[in-house]
Amino acid sequence: MRRLLTIVAVLVMLVAAAWGIGYMQPLDHTAEYTADLSASQKAVWERIANVEEQPTWRKGLTVAPAPPQNGHPCWQETEGKLPVLMCVEASTPPRLREVALTSPGYLRGIWIYQLEAVSPTVTRVHMTETVIIDRPSWRFLMLLFGPNFLSRQVVKQLAASFGGKPVAVR
Repeated sequence: MRRLLTIVAVLVMLVAAAWGIGYMQPLDHTAEYTADLSASQKAVWERIANVEEQPTWRKGLTVAPAPPQNGHPCWQETEGKLPVLMCVEASTPPRLREVALTSPGYLRGIWIYQLEAVSPTVTRVHMTETVIIDRPSWRFLMLLFGPNFLSRQVVKQLAASFGGKPVAVR
């Protein structure tokens, strides 16, 4: 019984420490990831802009239509159990796409995709995420996995959808 209580106490202390560390992290963060993909700028743009098809290349994602907000097209993404409302704020094909994201009580912010044709068959994708993370436990995970974890994963899955791997650019 004493051993069980010790294990439970240690687990409670670890969770409390993770929450405390997350609480001390800033609410907002900006992270960037830049990589070259083996695909034309037009093809990369079409893949990003075609929201309905994103679940075919973004693992674990479901997409549902949502009513427009302030005249901007919107949709709801769900990855796992977290619904996130996404709305296009700005779009300049085939170079720039800004998408606002909101999940009340969890996070809110913007993703910015910038595309640059390096050659006819290579596109540089620069993804910036500027978000406010409300939950301390999520801020702890961001600290643990790195601030650009999400943008890195999206760009890696985008590259994989073209049959390749992204080449990170510093």
